[in-house]
Amino acid sequence: MEKFPLWLINQLYERRWTQRHFARRADLSHATVNKLVNGREIDPRISTVARLIAVLGQPATILSHFGIRLDPGKWKAETKEIAMGCERLPDEERRYLLGVVQFFLQIHALQEDEEVT
Repeated sequence: MEKFPLWLINQLYERRWTQRHFARRADLSHATVNKLVNGREIDPRISTVARLIAVLGQPATILSHFGIRLDPGKWKAETKEIAMGCERLPDEERRYLLGVVQFFLQIHALQEDEEVT
């Protein structure tokens, strides 16, 4: 996990983004971004990871490169919450949340493939 903060710092540097600017773009709190940059966030929410990856334009597979394995049990709870709330949301928000679910499924499949090999 120690390489991930350095990678993230480099991503921000290449874009000339401050942590606050990145937080605004990703719709995350500055505190969350600061924890990610400093390696103190070891169990990020799926929605946090999805936003980070989307804003940086990176593929979901980048996580396994850094050995980040998110807790599928936690994802299942968030996915159920997302699905229950989708019906009441405007189209744009519904599409975003469905993208988060799709992201979860891709990462989960990658992790299962790694366990098999």
